[in-house]
Amino acid sequence: EIEFGPRDQTVVSTSLELARVMENQDRCEESFELFKICIERTEENHGKLSQELPKILLEMCDVAVECGKISDAFEGYARAVEIMEHHEMGQDPMFAVCLNNQARLLSELGKFSEAEPLYKQALQVRELTDGPESLAVAESLNNVAVLLKQQGKYTEALPVYERSLEIRKK
Repeated sequence: EIEFGPRDQTVVSTSLELARVMENQDRCEESFELFKICIERTEENHGKLSQELPKILLEMCDVAVECGKISDAFEGYARAVEIMEHHEMGQDPMFAVCLNNQARLLSELGKFSEAEPLYKQALQVRELTDGPESLAVAESLNNVAVLLKQQGKYTEALPVYERSLEIRKK
């Protein structure tokens, strides 16, 4: 940081790589804090709605979940979705990942009615981006089916499970 300054993009890029290495070494807290700093620097360099932010936010959220920082993860996923919507990136596969991960967190908290529309939206995005017969769609279908089953909606879950299975068999 001395030679280039803390906001230099090469410092941010190197810090991101360091955060990833820390995550791989199970240094979750340090990795999380470094991702937060990288997000701040990216905002300072490129603005709070930078298209570079969703990817960094997604990585930070994954680490936050590992660390048990569920509210930080949920807020980060929501922010990434907001930025991608701002840039009309609603058909980006990363958008589906963010929606899916938000839904998973809500589901784990027993907030099934809030999770369901997010899982279904993630499914729609994956059908558009990956094609209706892709494994990503099968995974999304399975997520929807599990959620429906958890809510006791067995009649609704059955055809969704069947479609997921048919795709996986191909």
